[in-house]
Amino acid sequence: MEIKKCRYFFKPLYFAALLVLSISLFFLFSCAGNIKPGGQAENPGSKSSTIDLEGKQIIEVNAVSGSYYPGSIKAKAGLPSVLRINSENSYGCERAFTIPQLKIKAILPINGITEIEIGEFEPGARLLGTCSMGMYSFVIEFE
Repeated sequence: MEIKKCRYFFKPLYFAALLVLSISLFFLFSCAGNIKPGGQAENPGSKSSTIDLEGKQIIEVNAVSGSYYPGSIKAKAGLPSVLRINSENSYGCERAFTIPQLKIKAILPINGITEIEIGEFEPGARLLGTCSMGMYSFVIEFE
């Protein structure tokens, strides 16, 4: 009789353990596709800038939880430039954005667009955008 009570006691614990294991595996496999060994989301590659009707160069970067992309951007030298950061579900340190060379610091919204005037650059100039901790970054190369 004592053994039967013990079995009923452990059934909910087995169920709870199975539930925790299933949830853990779900999150592991749903996030594993876009994470590099270093902890950053995959970078879709490089991108070029666009020019608006006023002759300003628009350089677009996406800030998502855990990274900025693209990681490398080609831009035209000698044009007034605007950095447009599209935040998409940004909850980490990528929100505390900085461009150390220009002494620019901004707190990005969780979702939304932030535009920053960065000026004109000479050919060959490189501009680094990074989170405040330096964990996530992107580079703009002016040609």
